[in-house]
Amino acid sequence: LDLQPGARVLDVPCGDGRVAIEMAARGFAMTGIDISPGMIAAARDRADGQAVCVDLREGEMRDLPADGSFDAAYCWGDSFGYMDDAGNAAFLSSVHGALGPGALFALEIQMLEELLERSYRPADAGSVDDIAVSIRRQWDRGTGRMSVTYDLVRDGTTATNHSSYRIYGLAELLDLVRSAGFGVVECADEAGRPFAPDAARPSDTLRLVCRKQG
Repeated sequence: LDLQPGARVLDVPCGDGRVAIEMAARGFAMTGIDISPGMIAAARDRADGQAVCVDLREGEMRDLPADGSFDAAYCWGDSFGYMDDAGNAAFLSSVHGALGPGALFALEIQMLEELLERSYRPADAGSVDDIAVSIRRQWDRGTGRMSVTYDLVRDGTTATNHSSYRIYGLAELLDLVRSAGFGVVECADEAGRPFAPDAARPSDTLRLVCRKQG
């Protein structure tokens, strides 16, 4: 993001503050926004535990401060695409309004059509500590959405959760960010190489950098 010392940076959605707290520790003025009260509470606990200052706010990612006060923003950890097309477009437009002139926005995505074409599995299973995890996926290429069901089992008790993702192709995604008023600066993988899902060493993550225009 070509950040300068003390830059005002927006992390949205920030989750439990994993990235925002590290950025604050490196000297940036961080703001993290997330819709989950539990995540914001966890982020505050982490920030206090590491003695760093982060402005953590509970809020909707489509309703960001439209004051152009941020020098940069990012949406990290594959946190884009949970809404419908109108909602995803509204999020990008909201980020645009929160950024100052010419500011950069970075977006990290693994749930991309070109990446899923070679890695998609309809089911997975494993465990986390004492929780058995079963995952079932249904990818409807016609609608461009993937529905995911998570079964979490501990001590004989099962909790079931559901998620739905909008799976964009790269061209669709670039059209969406341009429609929100961004110019595309870079499409890279997690190692900083040009994004190339079909290369001999294929990418498993897209990191897209955009610049606010207008």
